[in-house]
Formats: sequence, C-alpha cells, structure tokens
Amino acid sequence: MVFVQKIKFIYTLLLIVVCAFSLSAQTKSQLEERRRTLLREIEETAQQLEQTRKDKEQILQSYNTLQSNIGKRQEVMATLSLEVKNAQGIIENSILEVDILQKEIQKLQIEYSNILKKAYKMHLGMSDFLFVFSSSSINQAFKRWQYLKQIKRFRDNQANIIIAKQDLLIQKIQMLENNKVSKKSLLDLEQQQNSLLADELKQKDIIIHNLRQDETRLKAELVKRKNDQKKLAAEIEKIIAAEIKRTRAMALEKSRAATKKAKKKVTKKTQKAYEETEITDAPEVVALSDNFDSNKGRLPWPVQRGTIVKGFGVQPHPILPKLTISNNGIDILTEPKAEIRAVAKGIVLGVRFVPSFKNMVIIQHGKYFSVYANIEVVFVTPSQQIEGGQSIGTVGIQAESGRPELHFEIWRDEVKMNPTSWLKRK
Repeated sequence: MVFVQKIKFIYTLLLIVVCAFSLSAQTKSQLEERRRTLLREIEETAQQLEQTRKDKEQILQSYNTLQSNIGKRQEVMATLSLEVKNAQGIIENSILEVDILQKEIQKLQIEYSNILKKAYKMHLGMSDFLFVFSSSSINQAFKRWQYLKQIKRFRDNQANIIIAKQDLLIQKIQMLENNKVSKKSLLDLEQQQNSLLADELKQKDIIIHNLRQDETRLKAELVKRKNDQKKLAAEIEKIIAAEIKRTRAMALEKSRAATKKAKKKVTKKTQKAYEETEITDAPEVVALSDNFDSNKGRLPWPVQRGTIVKGFGVQPHPILPKLTISNNGIDILTEPKAEIRAVAKGIVLGVRFVPSFKNMVIIQHGKYFSVYANIEVVFVTPSQQIEGGQSIGTVGIQAESGRPELHFEIWRDEVKMNPTSWLKRK
C-alpha cells in the first residue's frame, strides 16, 4: 500500500512538471517568435533608413522611419522583459522541484537503510536460508519465509523509487542549468537592445534639431499634404457615394416593380426605409460584409513586407508641436515595386488617377471598402471580381518621400475606419 502511494506521488509529480514545462515552453516559444519577428522588421527598416539618410530632402521621412524603429525596439524590450520574467519563474520552480526531490530521496534512503539494519539484526548475520531453517517449528519457518518475501519486495520497491527520483533529479538539475544559461543570454540581448535603443533616441534628437531649423519648408509640405489628402478623400467619397446611390436606386426600382405587380400603394415612409436598408439586406452584400466583419484583426497585409510609417487619424506633427497632421488611412513603407494584394474577396469599384497618389483602386466588400493608393502599375479593371490575396498592382514611389509607400484605407459605407484594427498583427 505504501509502495502504491509513493508510485502515485511520483507519477503526479511528473505530470505536474511536464504540464508546467509544456505551458512554459509554449509561452516561451510565442515570446521568442514575436521577438524574432520584431527584430527582423527592425533590420528591414534600418536598411530603408540608411538609404533615406543619403538624401537631405528626405530627412522628415528618416524621422518617421526611425520613430517606427524606436517603437518596435521598445516592444522588443517589453518582450524580452517578459521572457526574462518567464525564465526566472521557470528557474524558481526548478529550484523548488530539485529541493523537494532531494528531500524525498534523502528520506527514502534513510528508510531503506533502516530496513536493511532491521533485517540484519533479525537475521543475526545469518543468510536467508539459515534464518528460515533455524526456526523451532514449521509454522515459525513459514512465517519467517513470508516475512523475508515482504522485506525483499519492499526493499526492491524502495530501491526502484530511489532510482526513479534520482533520474528525475538529474533531469531537473540539467533543466535548471539550461534555464540559467538561457536567462543569461536573454539578459545580454536585453542589454544590447537597450544600447541600440539609446543610440536611436540620440539619432532622433539630432533629426528633430535639424528639422526644426527648416520649419518653413515643413509647413509648406504639410499644407500640400493636406490638400492632396483632401483630393484623395473627395475622390473616394465620390466613388462610394455613387455606388450607394446606384444600389439604392436599384433597390427602389425593385420596390416599385414589386408594388406595381402586387397593385399596392407604397407610402413615402416605407419607400425611404426600404432605400436605407436594402443596401445591407441584399444577399450578395450581406455575404461579403459578413466575410469582412468576421476577419477583423485577421486580414492579411496588402503588401508582403512593410512598416507603418504614418498611422491613422489626427495626431501631433512629429516636429512642429503646434501643428497636427491627419491621415484617413495608414502609409506602409515597403520594397520597390512590391506587389499589392487585395485584403479580402470583393469587386473592383473603381480605378482612378489622383495627383500625388498615382493610381488608386477601390474594392467593395459589401458595405465595406478597401482603398489602395500610390499604385505604379494596376492589374485590375472596374467591376472585376477579386479574391482575397489576389495581386492588384505594384507599389510606386511616393512623390513626397521618394520611397516605395502604399497608402491604405478601410471604409464602412461613408465612415473611415482604422486599418490597423483590421489587419492581423505581424
């Protein structure tokens, strides 16, 4: 009974250790993958930053790129901090497990030694054979024989338990040493990243100083940028509004046809309600909208590799604190002539040329619309059916920055959405 309980204890301990290790390993694996992704993106952005520094006219773009890198570097630091904390937790658990096992082994060894001493005293130095046959009666001999069997079985079981725990102890000690080495590597990497972050912050201060000396040019660029964005937004709104009007007109025509057929009079109130709801009630619109809705936060990026250099919405100017900049979408710095891919299934609603944004493509996904601007070469035509991930063109060189950038927007009917909330995390 005692042996069974001890075996159960070992199995339970092993199960707890394995489960804890698996959970820690999973968390560790996720953190390591996130860190590798961020460092890869930082390296790509650093190469783009080096190219930008060669042109004094692109100094503001250098700032935006560097700011993006600093953000990623800070995220790397946060990830490393979690990894170090995770490693420390594993080490502390391992130390506790090693201590428990050592005490268990020590206790078992003492019990085993006491059993041997007790058996020796009862034998009085005789062998098992002589101990049995020196009995005064057959009944005593049988009892001694039964006793020796029990002693041998218990002694063997104790020995097996000790061996099993010693093997487990060796494994835990090795794991502990490995985790200590892993933690040291993480701390070294954390120190390295901290040094790189400090260098980038110094570079940022230098760029800000240089840019503030050229405030007049920056203000002129900002005015031009705002005008360009207004033209782009006006063109997008025009196309979307026309599509909504067309869809509602079709819905109204269907309503009138149905009314005429049924010889029923439709009130203005009923007609207006039908016009306002039909665009979302059409089966094909609902299907595309539901597909888009269900993938919020999981949509693929419109380019394979890229870094967001301008975020969504109204934000303070990076250099001129009294001014603000507005962005109806996001600007993604990518590779020259990178392929642009549709983020979801839909229909090409329009293809337009917009000054400063080159070609623009709008794809309808039910009540949602995705916008792709600064396209050098367009591969699609209006009314074309598009699958998610299908190539629609190549990225052009942005007029202001002189770099390959994609301007990307998401609209819900006539409301602008934040694209970063829809794209999957890289």
